[in-house]
Amino acid sequence: ILELKKDFTIVVASNNNRLRVTKFLHGICDYVCDALKPTKRLYRKVKKRYNIESKDCAIIGDQFVTDVILVNRVGFYTILVDPIGKDGKVSFFNRKLEKRIKEKIQFKDGEYFEKD
Repeated sequence: ILELKKDFTIVVASNNNRLRVTKFLHGICDYVCDALKPTKRLYRKVKKRYNIESKDCAIIGDQFVTDVILVNRVGFYTILVDPIGKDGKVSFFNRKLEKRIKEKIQFKDGEYFEKD
């Protein structure tokens, strides 16, 4: 995050509560807690707060359901990464759903990269 901040405005959007998010991100970058991903409200709020256009935003996320599907509908560029931690109950359900979606999806205007 610190390296990216040199060239980009970084905002972390998390569905976690303020206490948990602040514990990890205070002083590092701006953040939105209780983000209610994947609602459109979050993305409108970010665009307004930073006075930016959708075409100038990229979302990096590890869940297809919350971080990619809606974001593509509001016009942000998306980058799907592999998860690095264990999932909670909601994330576990989302992962099962996204596995089914990924089996059927065809990557149209993008590329898929896998770590060697």
